[in-house]
Amino acid sequence: MFKNIVLGLLAFGLFGCVGFSTLTIRGRLVDRFTGEPISKVGIRLGEARSGNMAQSVHTYTDSGGVFTINTLRLPPVDAEKIFMYTPPCHRPQHFALHTDFQDNATVRVDLFDFPLKTKVVPVETADVNLGNIHLWPAVELQIKSEVPVQLSIEYSEGRQFVRHDDYRNNHTALFAIPLNYEVRVKLIDKKGNVYHAPYIRFGTERGCRAATLSFINGSFRLE
Repeated sequence: MFKNIVLGLLAFGLFGCVGFSTLTIRGRLVDRFTGEPISKVGIRLGEARSGNMAQSVHTYTDSGGVFTINTLRLPPVDAEKIFMYTPPCHRPQHFALHTDFQDNATVRVDLFDFPLKTKVVPVETADVNLGNIHLWPAVELQIKSEVPVQLSIEYSEGRQFVRHDDYRNNHTALFAIPLNYEVRVKLIDKKGNVYHAPYIRFGTERGCRAATLSFINGSFRLE
């Protein structure tokens, strides 16, 4: 393993002399339904593998939703850089710059959709254009319960969900309810009792207005 990494780094050094060691990654964030650009969105560099959010913003989208990132190319080892963005009123997404031991580099764009989609763009030049990245509009959900509960928000597609494992009377799920899509909220109390709320579906006419789901005396009320 160590030998492979050393050889990979040596290969990268040779590659950097004759090729490009810096990449420019550009793209455009747009609303999935309207196609309108999404401006002033901060794009952060997260930790590879863990995906933890970095504190500093790498760049912002401009008035046309366009972003440009200059970053170092990864050496030919199994590694990646993750760039994350949480636009207001839309589901958070990310894209990742990935390189393997054979020096095959790609940018993989995570697309929130049903079913899950990933847009893979090969890195063939020093300038990588991701094109339009469609973001799904969503609203915030606040849970108010008379007893401490765990929270799960299940999407009918089955493979995506939001989950809070800690027991609380109040939960806030940022932009967790996609518009024009049906979801179900599940609560679990400390005794293991499971409570399912009626299915929730908001149309795009709701805009960005947050929703509140109250759970009192075993009944749900959506506002």
